[in-house]
Amino acid sequence: MRNKRILALLALGLLLAACGGGTGGRDTSDVTVSLVDPAGALVGAVYRVGSGEWRELRFADGQATFQASGVYEVVARCRGEPDRVYHTKATPTQMDRVVIPCSTVGAPQVQVTLTAQLPPTIGQRPVEDGSTSLKAELDVRFFPLLGWALIPEGGAVQSRRAQARPYLPVGSQDVVLTVANTGVTGTGVIHCLAPMGWKRVQLDIQGSQSYTVGEEGWQPFHATPSLSVSSRNNPSVPSIYVAYFREGMRSLGSVGFSDGTSACQYGTLPPREGGVYLGIAVDSVFSESGTGWQKFAVLKDIGGQDWTVEMPPPWPEGGLTISGATLTLNYPGALSYALQADGFLWDRETQAEILLFATLFPEDGAVLYTPPGAGEELGYGVTPSDTYSVEALAFTRNNKNTLPSILFAPGALPDEATLRGLDLAAASLFVGQGD
Repeated sequence: MRNKRILALLALGLLLAACGGGTGGRDTSDVTVSLVDPAGALVGAVYRVGSGEWRELRFADGQATFQASGVYEVVARCRGEPDRVYHTKATPTQMDRVVIPCSTVGAPQVQVTLTAQLPPTIGQRPVEDGSTSLKAELDVRFFPLLGWALIPEGGAVQSRRAQARPYLPVGSQDVVLTVANTGVTGTGVIHCLAPMGWKRVQLDIQGSQSYTVGEEGWQPFHATPSLSVSSRNNPSVPSIYVAYFREGMRSLGSVGFSDGTSACQYGTLPPREGGVYLGIAVDSVFSESGTGWQKFAVLKDIGGQDWTVEMPPPWPEGGLTISGATLTLNYPGALSYALQADGFLWDRETQAEILLFATLFPEDGAVLYTPPGAGEELGYGVTPSDTYSVEALAFTRNNKNTLPSILFAPGALPDEATLRGLDLAAASLFVGQGD
């Protein structure tokens, strides 16, 4: 049940990933709707333009097209545990391609054991027992809407040997291993990872096997740019990670970390190696005033340069309010919103709960949102419950028009073209009532 629910929430990213950018306006254009549904979970899909009649979307080879002038809506229902309804409300300028993610298939991963033998020194820095650490992969997982797990897979060095057990995709691939000094031994608090060196190995992953990496070929990092935090808009202290990726790899390499309390550094490879340096900063807070859980994330291609992280500002008091079936969203400077909610939609026959996912664009100021009125066509009713939960995600920057969860969905492989130039900043707010 939990895995299916997470899969549904992750799939919301496909809706936002189809955004075109720009602002609203009266425009007439084709809108393409793509169906991703290898398991055949689609119940039905409809669209309308303005306040017109709902019309059925008929797919040919997974594609359907209609013309829209001004605001249009697309609504689709997919089977699951529970069922899901996806709702997109936009203009063609804001989004000219909608993806309905009824079901997905991920790439297989297996856990392998990597044992590395290290040289006495890398560059001018000695490899020390306890305080030197091997990093084999940065395991990044974003969940709905801004939940996350960021795990640098690795192990401490003892007698110049270290072991890591990362989960890697099946197939032939380059893996970038890195070495850093933690500044502590044992269970002390790690504020930074001081970058020391790196090595690339080519592996053909076919199963849960063991691999040994020799001490030859380790190189010092080309440069060590700085990591720091600006607290101008957000007083929270984020955790900061830097990942390296280039074509030929199938997972992210870990080249830097800071807990946000100290000025730190990350390592870069020689320019001839190319690749992308993806900075990831995350944090969460709970509002004592009762606003609810707030989470923040910044993902940015930092280009191998110094990075001062500026987190998006917190949601204001009253930024998300709920009255019956009407939700009001008001986050200053929001470019777009992604929304997930339960406790609002129900199956007309069985009264089973249906989850709601929406992609919205503000026109001027606040967004007043009610679930789509396509229940007669798709077999659901809008009946607000005394027990509900709502999570709203506001983007202040999103030049690739996507969700973190779709970039790092379980089994999804990184892509250099997608990561290059990425600049995303978002804040989510979760509120609930009842059990």
